[in-house]
Amino acid sequence: MIRLSLTSMCLVVIMTASMARADTAIHHEIDLILEPDSGHLDVTDSVSVSGRKHLAIKPAAGLTISEITVDGKAVDAELEKGVSWIMLPSEGSHRIDVAYGGSLEPSPPGRGLSPLMANGHAFLPYGIGWLINAGAEDDRVTYRMSLDVPSSFRAVATGKLVSEQESNGRYRAVFTAETPTEPPSIFAGKFVIDEREHRGRRLRTYFPTERRDLASAYLDQASGYIEIFENKIGTYPYDGFSIVAAPLPVGLGFPGATYISSQILHMPFMLTRSLAHEILHNWWANGVFVDYSKGNWAEGLTTFMADYGLAETEGVDSAWQMRLGWLRDYAALPKERDRPITAFRSKGHDADQVIGYNKVAMVFHMLRNQIGDEAFGAGLKHFWEAHRFRTASWSDLQRSFENSSDLSLEHFFKPWLTKSGAPALSLDKAALSEQNGSFRLDLELTSDSVDYDMQVPIQIETASGDTERRVRIADGKGKASLDFDEKPLSIGVDQRHDIFRQLAADEAPPILRDVTLDADTLTVIAVNGSDDIEAVAKELATRTLDTGIQLAGRDNDAIASSPLMLVGLTEELRPILAEAGINSVPNTLAGRGTARSWVASREGAPPALIVEANDGDALAALLRPLPHYGRQSYLVFDGRRVTDKGVWTTGDNALTKRFD
Repeated sequence: MIRLSLTSMCLVVIMTASMARADTAIHHEIDLILEPDSGHLDVTDSVSVSGRKHLAIKPAAGLTISEITVDGKAVDAELEKGVSWIMLPSEGSHRIDVAYGGSLEPSPPGRGLSPLMANGHAFLPYGIGWLINAGAEDDRVTYRMSLDVPSSFRAVATGKLVSEQESNGRYRAVFTAETPTEPPSIFAGKFVIDEREHRGRRLRTYFPTERRDLASAYLDQASGYIEIFENKIGTYPYDGFSIVAAPLPVGLGFPGATYISSQILHMPFMLTRSLAHEILHNWWANGVFVDYSKGNWAEGLTTFMADYGLAETEGVDSAWQMRLGWLRDYAALPKERDRPITAFRSKGHDADQVIGYNKVAMVFHMLRNQIGDEAFGAGLKHFWEAHRFRTASWSDLQRSFENSSDLSLEHFFKPWLTKSGAPALSLDKAALSEQNGSFRLDLELTSDSVDYDMQVPIQIETASGDTERRVRIADGKGKASLDFDEKPLSIGVDQRHDIFRQLAADEAPPILRDVTLDADTLTVIAVNGSDDIEAVAKELATRTLDTGIQLAGRDNDAIASSPLMLVGLTEELRPILAEAGINSVPNTLAGRGTARSWVASREGAPPALIVEANDGDALAALLRPLPHYGRQSYLVFDGRRVTDKGVWTTGDNALTKRFD
């Protein structure tokens, strides 16, 4: 789910702050005529409001208001500094009729998504303000909307589809929202529609002809995910779900719909993970709204229940690898980019994902371990029933889990939500003794922070198998004496990574994000003077690095002490490796594929990310895939396809001890 800001509105109605009431439903009756080929739209909107005295209507560039009436009486629509101010007769109920039209212009850079009305497609997300918003930014609305497009197109909107017909060369569909929700978003294209009914709900795909072969699989998966989440949370809150193919490189969630790039619909991760994530957002963020002023809990909870939940169904090792990936990501996060969970609002960079998605998901994992599966599941259902179609915050979640577990959880939630950083654990003592054939293990653990009260898992290896015990760390210290009938061969502190913490030495091999998240990373380009290939190399570095590119020459003294990204052609890069303190190309990668990328450790210096390609075409092929593999230590590419990837292996670490 991507929550879109209303600051980039192109047609906005604003009340004085004293008059605006976020709990007052606003109703729209909309007729929208779209001409996707020409990029033109015409809108008539009848808005029912109450409790307002002043309205300010601001049309966007490209849209012209032709008429405004208030309670049937025409009002002056002349603009003063781009705004038309309207006085309402009283604070009672009123109907404002507005007619306007034109061609929307793209949003300025950095102002969110732009409208799309060209080349056979239309995309009008609500946040661009194509529709009047008669309230504050967090207002919810009800609506009835008629969409009209040429018959060669099909159009879909958020809301319930109540009718559709084709006549006189036009396709017309009507959508409604009877429960207050975010304003409607619109999608149109030359789609083929496939449909399935699941428990009285309409599931649809809107795909181009060349992707229609995927429709059945998407409908199968969507119905399965809805059923899974209904069992865990409660009744699905919308009348259906639409999966709409996008010509844009996006993956966006909306109430009852998702908008996914046509270019990635066929990729396995879309069906096996991403689709579940977007469907679950219909409960978390679209079904229970987020109080963003107190932090965004919805992305992390959705990641935990969808992405991590699916990993758990694959097996304990898949779930463990996902947790370890979260901790590796955090280990790569520079300290100055860390922040508390309550400061997370939405994803702007990879650093936001490390905190708002991964760390939050790990907090829910730890909470479930602490209160138990039954209480955790009951807490989710309580939270849903108590806040369905209402705004909720972290404190509301805490109360729901306290209600289900009959425990005070302030000591758990407060440090994890309000503190930046993560505890680092130490194994200070692990003494094994034997008496009369029995064994005792005396343990002492410490944490570098006294704020976290943790039940730390201890993995014990014996000749007959592995077992697990837990040791409590409170006020930074933990002691335990554990008895065994057979000799422990080794122990490991949280070796299955159930605690959100700083990884110990040798637990965190270098990965791409060690370099890409660091704001001090310098980039060296090696392409032998080819302007075209140099431009590709710079674009690749810009897309891969989280904080922008800082170019450096080979003779820059800062190279010796800065994290590095070396990008270029194989023959040009090889001489630079030794200069940068990198021994050689790993034997497992040399000569393979059309391009290779790996992270190299450097003695006494931050790591380096090397991206080498056999030629300019091979380098250009990395523009899309490379930025998505931040958790890997090495990659081999054949064109755009990854043929091998992995993380450098590690051995024992400071949180393990062997007794053999």
